[in-house]
Amino acid sequence: MGINARASNRGKELALDMLYLFFADDKYLEEWCYEQGLAPTKKTLQGNARLASNPTIAVQMADSANSVYAGGSVSGYNRILTNELIDPILVGGKKWDDVIGVTVQELNKLLATVTFTPVERKWNFASELK
Repeated sequence: MGINARASNRGKELALDMLYLFFADDKYLEEWCYEQGLAPTKKTLQGNARLASNPTIAVQMADSANSVYAGGSVSGYNRILTNELIDPILVGGKKWDDVIGVTVQELNKLLATVTFTPVERKWNFASELK
């Protein structure tokens, strides 16, 4: 789900309200996580028995404390990953070795232009970072 950048301001407000409604609704999120095979990130669903009964979701739930990162990210980071790495591999059929170099170059260019203070060292599992 997302908000269309070309929508009117009122349309964007309504879309945002709809997103808030969906993501505030535990029943909706439980169903969405179950259908997608994903562990919930909402605290009220962390101990959900139905989700934990799915073996794939159970593994993710058991490790979620180690993998959920609440820090910020650099604007444009996800766009570069999608455009330079994910889409070429999943949609274009390219090989990892053919796209990783360009992806790293583009990410490095982006990182050189932003002021960003990472918070990884404040994360509970920072000592495990290599």
